[in-house]
Amino acid sequence: MIEYRGKIKTLAGTLRDVASPLTDQELVINLLSGLSDKFANRIPTILASRLSMMFLHARSFLLQEEI
Repeated sequence: MIEYRGKIKTLAGTLRDVASPLTDQELVINLLSGLSDKFANRIPTILASRLSMMFLHARSFLLQEEI
């Protein structure tokens, strides 16, 4: 999970550097779209969060699940 999250942050940073930044919600969607089946049951929880879950919260939630 840590390596995967790092790849997303690197790609997001590259897009930001070329003046095409991703919103936090776009980061969450990208995080969720590449998850393995191991985390598939957690996607609805993140998507159903009353307030749109921020990327850092979604990442922390998934890291907790991995542990």
